[in-house]
Amino acid sequence: MNKYKSLSHPKSTLQVTRRHFAKAAATGIAAVYLKGFPAFAQEEIKTLQANVSFRGQKSSIMDMAFSQDDKTLYSLSQTDLAIWDWPSGNFKSAVNVSNKYDMLVDEENDRLFFGDTLEHYKLSSGQMVSNGEVLNVGYLRDAHKLHKVGKVNVYSFQFGSPGKIVLVRAKDMKPLATIDVPGLDPERSRISANSHRVVWFTLDGAIEGFDIKAGKPLPSMFGHREGVESLHISPDGLIAVSGGNDGLAYWDLSTGTEIRRINLLEAGIKNPYGNNWSHRLHAVSANFRYAVLGTVPDSTDLLIFDLEKLKIVRFLSGAIEISNNGMGACAFSTRGAGFVASAGGGFLYGWSFV
Repeated sequence: MNKYKSLSHPKSTLQVTRRHFAKAAATGIAAVYLKGFPAFAQEEIKTLQANVSFRGQKSSIMDMAFSQDDKTLYSLSQTDLAIWDWPSGNFKSAVNVSNKYDMLVDEENDRLFFGDTLEHYKLSSGQMVSNGEVLNVGYLRDAHKLHKVGKVNVYSFQFGSPGKIVLVRAKDMKPLATIDVPGLDPERSRISANSHRVVWFTLDGAIEGFDIKAGKPLPSMFGHREGVESLHISPDGLIAVSGGNDGLAYWDLSTGTEIRRINLLEAGIKNPYGNNWSHRLHAVSANFRYAVLGTVPDSTDLLIFDLEKLKIVRFLSGAIEISNNGMGACAFSTRGAGFVASAGGGFLYGWSFV
């Protein structure tokens, strides 16, 4: 009997379908926010129990990623990489790895990159390939992304000490540009899907950014009284959303202006899980429409928040892994039709929304 098991749960009904997630385009979404926000009005919130489960990895999950067609889930622990069918949860295969902490999957070009290394793993053969001669510009930190620039797939690799971003054509691993980014902190950064802008937050509560296309810094942003806990950027690089103890803040990156602040408690939304709300953004869907937040600080229950309509869509209930650094690994599926989070001990919970 295979030790990797899929545990079935009765499916719950969640009125967030593939159509809802596809409604907001993957680019140009910032125009919705810059036009103005609707009034904050919360409806009755229903709870969705986890309806997909994955079990069998040797240690806690460090990172996870979905294939571009949403049919495969890759989950990475410190000791192994597991490949699963989504949304059935059926195990497909596993590979032994050592001390890997994050990854980037590119099935089209048969590559899986690991953080803190210049090697990549060939999905078809399991062979490890070094890219050191191509990207020998500094110390790679755990931040590589896959972008679509026009019709060309491009990787962005972020390096610390000194701060650099290297853009590489995915087809043949040809470096396209190396950009110096003073102060870049890859461990706290987000780069836009079009690779035009990168933002990061500092330990003193500032949000900094750099316009890669223009080659100049973005205006510094301040606004969270107790520091920044999370940060995400829109696909077109025009808007960022940050989370702190005092709420969610929306930023116009071109001017550095805070354009909206949301605090669920101050908005009068009663929390059935505690006396306060968490505003840490654990994950944001690829179209920048939905975010997953904790219900309260260090909670094992989560909620889906509509970043455009400013309302809680659903609570997600399950035994989620919590550490001193916040929730464990989690991810929306590529097309937004599901969400997966680490539950500790090599165990994953998933919520399929269709």
